[in-house]
Amino acid sequence: MQGANLSKNEIAQLVGDVSDETIVDIMKTAATAEEIETALQWLSSEDDVMGKSGKPLSVRAAAVYDILLAEDAQQDRER
Repeated sequence: MQGANLSKNEIAQLVGDVSDETIVDIMKTAATAEEIETALQWLSSEDDVMGKSGKPLSVRAAAVYDILLAEDAQQDRER
């Protein structure tokens, strides 16, 4: 799953249960699997300013982070 041309299935495997729209939005960022994983790390540790990796997010990873954050907020509203 290297490279920025990840399929919908590959992205779904990385991010888990999210809407199809969210997967398409992530695809549009052209983020790599590593960038998506970094965004997921940041999402799971929002209280840590630098995230678990200890480095700032790349532009694409930050875009994925914002998309996933919005997805989480939407899911919270639906509960």
